Amino acid sequence: MDVESAGPGAPGGGGGSVERPGPGSGSAWAWRVAEPGPLGERPTGPRGGDGPLAGWRLAVKDLIAVAGQPLRAGSAARSDARPELADAPVVAQLRAAGSRLVGATRLHEFAFGTTGLNALGTPDNPAAPGRAP
Repeated sequence: MDVESAGPGAPGGGGGSVERPGPGSGSAWAWRVAEPGPLGERPTGPRGGDGPLAGWRLAVKDLIAVAGQPLRAGSAARSDARPELADAPVVAQLRAAGSRLVGATRLHEFAFGTTGLNALGTPDNPAAPGRAP
């Protein structure tokens, strides 16, 4: 698993590091905040605070732009994508409502399929290990 440093504009609300599970890890995460903070903790600063979702931890699919993170959309063709410059409108609204973004989850390549297979690493099925989701 790769771990990289994240600056003050990190998805989790500031500082820390981001983990990127590698192919074959079985992880459902495309990337996640390494230390998201205690459950129920209200984020502070420009990316969190009061609001109807204050203290909620949320993840988005790796098909939705998150500032500072590469959008790979489950495709090997985008494995070297550059970090996004801005949040997608839905991410900006979730942050404005006080939620804490803790990562992005994997999906079928470009969300065009029904098998759940992912060129960057297919998540394990917790109910039936060894089977595709």
